[in-house]
Amino acid sequence: MTTKPFGGSKEAAVELANRIYSDEFDPDTSSALLARILQANAEKSSDADVVPDKPAFSAHSVGIWQSSFKDGAPIYKRNISRRAEWAQWADIPELKPKGVKRRVLLLGESVARGYFYDPHYTVAGELESILNCNKKWTGIEFEVVDLARSNIGMTELLEVLRDSTALSADAVVIFAGNNWGVPLSAEEIKMAHRFFKDGAFDGLKQFIEDKYKRLTAAFLNDIRDSYVAKGIPAVFVIPEFNLCDWKSDEVEKIFRWLPDDKVSAWIEARDVAYCALANNEMELLKVKAEAMVDLDPSNPLGFELLARYMIKSGKGEEARRCLEAARDTSIIGRCKSSKPRCVKFIRDAMLAEANNYGVGVVDLSAVFREVFGDKLPDRELFLDYCHLTVKGIKAAMKYTSQRVIEAVTGKKVRVADIIESKIMPDREAQAIAHFAAAIHNAHYGQPKDIIEFQCSRAAYLSATIADTMLQFADFATRHTSTILCKSFEELISAGRMRVYEGGFVLRHRRNGKLMDIPLVDSIIKSLESIGIRHGPDIRRLRVQEHGIGEKAVNLLQSFYAKSSYNAFNLSYEPNYLEARTDKTTIRFIAAGGKPILIELTYRTPNGSATDKNVKIVVNGQTGGLPELKMTKEWTTAAFTIGRKSILNGVNELVIIWPYVFEPLASLKPNVEDSFFNSIFPVLGQINSLTATAQQ
Repeated sequence: MTTKPFGGSKEAAVELANRIYSDEFDPDTSSALLARILQANAEKSSDADVVPDKPAFSAHSVGIWQSSFKDGAPIYKRNISRRAEWAQWADIPELKPKGVKRRVLLLGESVARGYFYDPHYTVAGELESILNCNKKWTGIEFEVVDLARSNIGMTELLEVLRDSTALSADAVVIFAGNNWGVPLSAEEIKMAHRFFKDGAFDGLKQFIEDKYKRLTAAFLNDIRDSYVAKGIPAVFVIPEFNLCDWKSDEVEKIFRWLPDDKVSAWIEARDVAYCALANNEMELLKVKAEAMVDLDPSNPLGFELLARYMIKSGKGEEARRCLEAARDTSIIGRCKSSKPRCVKFIRDAMLAEANNYGVGVVDLSAVFREVFGDKLPDRELFLDYCHLTVKGIKAAMKYTSQRVIEAVTGKKVRVADIIESKIMPDREAQAIAHFAAAIHNAHYGQPKDIIEFQCSRAAYLSATIADTMLQFADFATRHTSTILCKSFEELISAGRMRVYEGGFVLRHRRNGKLMDIPLVDSIIKSLESIGIRHGPDIRRLRVQEHGIGEKAVNLLQSFYAKSSYNAFNLSYEPNYLEARTDKTTIRFIAAGGKPILIELTYRTPNGSATDKNVKIVVNGQTGGLPELKMTKEWTTAAFTIGRKSILNGVNELVIIWPYVFEPLASLKPNVEDSFFNSIFPVLGQINSLTATAQQ
């Protein structure tokens, strides 16, 4: 593997150093990566992106671009003081003055960026290409200015919308709605708590929906004031969601407090439903999934299991409604932010109100049904939860171009008459996109089948992806912080991960690294399918870095206690490992066939019962393992896992916590944390968990 210098300006290198040594890293730590980048860039100073310190005019910004002058004409150049944001916007040094082409502005979120393909292939580039493919009969040449930004929220998007009126647009397209989560105020949290206490979940849901409908109407009003009222047509593209493939993760399924011990009934229904699914007893699955939904309509699992029944029974529309309902449970803040999505009531509000504000709409849910039939949206159209494949982008922009052409020319155009774009990302760019999607799916708790699918697509599209995949497998497997691994340096320096912010999003928080077992195993399997066999090397490295030996291993480290980065994203930051479902899964690596001593310090703070015990399961077996008493006091237990129960490699230790009903706790002065702890009770806490190999 060759190592190449990281290109860019001197300022970029300094900014990169700041990114590496943020508050997540020790400022005194040296890194060969940083040294190489600084050395490679020390002599590469460029003023291409520098805004004058003292402009002789009133400066105006559009996103990261600030007004300036070039040859007496106004232009917008990237503001060096916002260098840290550049990777989230289009890689465009300057926005030039409008020429003879009709100008279309594209605003939006990461979906509108073409995330995973950008900068090799973008939504803006696809839209521009389609519009210009139809020049012969429209008589118009277009340019599309890419103002979309990853991770942009509603408030900042409105700022860009208002500021971009200075760019002399002939039309504006807004492709957004996934990142419109707005936190509740302290007073709204108190109101939500009262809804929960009264068992009035429907009332809480309606309260939140009404709030979002008002926000949607306000957004449409801004579009009208900024553009439509000035005679500039506006088109809003409503995103769709990967209903079929994307599943709720463990954080999104944590138990919510329910009155009258309904949680116990929900758990019982869940367990029977899982058994029914495994045994293909579909009618029993339906009954138990419906019971789960009735007991707790805020938990996505009941809807997801009911959808499995509907799909198996050929009831596609019912399955769609179940999966939309599962998606929309994200409004009940189990974590700081579930992965982006456009919930049904925002879509409905946009469809109902947009025309009243003079805004055209492209509804991707309807578009995909028209193009691909009634099949549920899946991996054919999506790389993850909401980011589109090339096929999805092309379908979305074909319908969007129709609305733009009609709005700009005043002519009616049939979608069937729209000439399609021929542009495509090359196979290597597609391979990197699919591998980045595999990483993203794995890091947010998705099933192994979709991770394997994305890895295999990457390997199939380009064999040159192998080096990048092996570099990832190497640094993911090591105990060392990712930023200090040579393989991470090689991945960054090669410059092939531009579609994933250069690979820098693979940094992890301090003491917050995953071992990425499902992803690394999928990498091994996909590379073996094209004749590249490094599986034994990676598995040996896994044992070398994480194997249980005679020195005690702390199993509360994130390598072993976390399987998803969303596990760090709870709305409340706990002091201990806390269980808010009835199962805590810990993974550990073993080799050598030795028994392992486990020492566990735990408590069940919100309940105790003499007839219920904490159970221990290792690799699906309970034989020879103890049952522990429930206790509100910290208690230490020690037990040995026999050598016959231990696998060579990855092992699973599962702690099963009993649920005991307690009344809903009152809110405390720290309203936000208190609300979370009241609504989502703790079943168990672990202060210490270690493993030691025995002779």
